Amino acid sequence: VSDPQPPVLFETSPGSSREDVAAAPSFLAELNPLQLEAVTHSGGHCLVLAGAGSGKTRVLTHRIAWLIAKRNIDPAKICAVTFTNKAAGEMRSRVRRLLGLEKSEVWLSTFHAMGLRLLREWTEGTFSGALGASSATLRDAVKAEGNGDAWLPPNDFAVYNHDASLAVWKQCQSDLRIGTRDHDPRRMFGRCSRAVSRLEDPASWDSANQGHDRRIAGQVWKEYRATMRAAGAVDFDDLLVLPLRLMAQHPALRDHTAGRFQQLLIDEYQDTNRIQYKLIQALLGNDSELMVVGDEDQCIYRWRGADLNNVLDFQDDFPKASVVRLEQNYRSTQPILAAAGSLVANNRQRLGKNLWTEREGGESPTFVQCTTDREEAQWIARRIGEMHSVNMSDIAILYRTHAQSRQIEEAFIGKRIPHRVVGGQRFFARREVRDVLAYLQL
Repeated sequence: VSDPQPPVLFETSPGSSREDVAAAPSFLAELNPLQLEAVTHSGGHCLVLAGAGSGKTRVLTHRIAWLIAKRNIDPAKICAVTFTNKAAGEMRSRVRRLLGLEKSEVWLSTFHAMGLRLLREWTEGTFSGALGASSATLRDAVKAEGNGDAWLPPNDFAVYNHDASLAVWKQCQSDLRIGTRDHDPRRMFGRCSRAVSRLEDPASWDSANQGHDRRIAGQVWKEYRATMRAAGAVDFDDLLVLPLRLMAQHPALRDHTAGRFQQLLIDEYQDTNRIQYKLIQALLGNDSELMVVGDEDQCIYRWRGADLNNVLDFQDDFPKASVVRLEQNYRSTQPILAAAGSLVANNRQRLGKNLWTEREGGESPTFVQCTTDREEAQWIARRIGEMHSVNMSDIAILYRTHAQSRQIEEAFIGKRIPHRVVGGQRFFARREVRDVLAYLQL
């Protein structure tokens, strides 16, 4: 199974230097005052509360460029972490454009790619010069401790993606003679994965004081983990758990790893879970500066373990930290911002922001309350029929789940409104629906 895309480390282009970059025309002139404050922050940690459409990616990329060009920070000592390879690639290309270089040494990666690289380094012994020890020495020390959570994979370990990991889980469940009808493998595997993200060990669930479902999941988990390690394989959760456990067990390894980064920048901080939070803490050296960018009003991934307290408690974790609020919006009109702001103002867990824009005009949002989903779909179809001056390709309909598309598709077909479903299959094009319709036509 292929590894997650590793962080890309680039060498500086021949003929280019940080001195050349520093002498280039300033790229800070395009920033608004609060963006400039965040980009040029110095002296400690910083929380940037970036409202929707306020230019958070611009802040992160300009800060990386500013650290290199103006503060003369070694690019190899800058680590920026985001959640997707696409976002990391976009940040990387923007930094290159700002610096006027084809390449840079900045480490831009996802959390999982960062964990993968650390494990590769430790298992291959590339840190031996700094620690005065080889990977074999570290592996012997880990084995002597007898701590299963701090397992060090073999040199040629494989990374199993979700499907491959689930296949191993299903085989373990079958070996334990635990039926899949009463104990859905996907659900149990997901439950254990979410527990791991909370730094909870599902292996402890087999105690007598646990509920029946948790005990069953704990039994399969123990077999699953033993099977994965016998195969010399890790799953995506291990890419975060194992580096954290190894650094906690071996302070010298932690000090060496944390010392490599002078600047840490974390994107979408409101979406970090507990284990990612702990990993960030472990990577902070004594002289490191941490900047996190997030928006407590956009925390939508709690269902997969995101912990909003990572944002809310930032000033408790770092009492001397600065807070910068990015409130100028470049995406929406003021009526939309006002409507959204009146809603999120009712949230209890927030630090507070007031978004505004210099854009003038804009229609006020319309709120329509329908009694049924069919009535809602018909209203949408009628409303689109009234938009004579608008191109159909400029109209988008958002819904919560794909199951909601059926009524809308029916209304559109009845009104002969051309449309296409993005990110999913049209209801009437689904195989099971086509089979039923074909049967009814017999």
